[in-house]
Amino acid sequence: MIPQHDHQRWHQVILLLIVLSTLLAAGCVLKKDNRAASPQLPPPAVPGAEPAGVVPVPAVQPAPSAPLIPAPEPAAAPSTPPVQAAAEPVIEPSAENVAVPTMQEMDKKVQTIITKAKEKTGLGYSFYYTTTNNWELWRDQYFVKDNFIKIKLYSVNLYDRENYFNTVYLDTSRKTAVGYCEDPSRCLDMKREFTLDYTTFVIPTPRDWIDELTYAKWVGVEQFDDRLSNVIEYKRIGGDTVRVWVDSYSGVPVQVLIYGEDVEDVKERYGYRDLTVSISSKQVRHEPIS
Repeated sequence: MIPQHDHQRWHQVILLLIVLSTLLAAGCVLKKDNRAASPQLPPPAVPGAEPAGVVPVPAVQPAPSAPLIPAPEPAAAPSTPPVQAAAEPVIEPSAENVAVPTMQEMDKKVQTIITKAKEKTGLGYSFYYTTTNNWELWRDQYFVKDNFIKIKLYSVNLYDRENYFNTVYLDTSRKTAVGYCEDPSRCLDMKREFTLDYTTFVIPTPRDWIDELTYAKWVGVEQFDDRLSNVIEYKRIGGDTVRVWVDSYSGVPVQVLIYGEDVEDVKERYGYRDLTVSISSKQVRHEPIS
């Protein structure tokens, strides 16, 4: 036999279960009706999907592009070693490449001396020639006019009447030398002509020294043969120094010294003594004897 209070408790539990079952059943019916009454919404659009009811058109796929071929890199130029600039040759100063001042660069005083010397020597001149070896002996006398030179040789005390000549005639343009006997007391045949060696008799004349120089400087005034001379100086191509005494009155060179490093180191010496300017052409040409 169940007690009275338990019987009531079970009765309440059963009622509660019935109520819960009823509520649950009513909720299910209400949910179903709501689904039937509400419009059907399309499912959410999926990115890339075609809308409902549209016949999908196949998309035209672009033609696959040709793979990009990288442009070939330009071929590298073959590497060459850098060209070394040719070293400029070192030119040692020498007689050939030393710049020589021109005539126009000379002092006006020197130009005047040279101009006068060329003018006066063109008139012809005569002198006694001395050199280093016979400086104090005035022996042979020279007559110079244009390209012709007459030499009156010093007469030695020797009598060879068949092979004797005492005068030599030079032609500097043709480089010939011919000897004659012009003293009837010393020879038998005054018409005889002796062909001689030109180099044996030719000498440097006063005009030759003037023609040789391209530049000169004035050194001073000195005395030679009791006459004043302008002294000029120039360098030869070979390196020697040439000092020329030009007679102040006649304008013609009367003495020449050639020296090396020092003016005291005289190598050659030439003297033109008892100088006379202005001679005729007859004085340098042989007059045939009829």
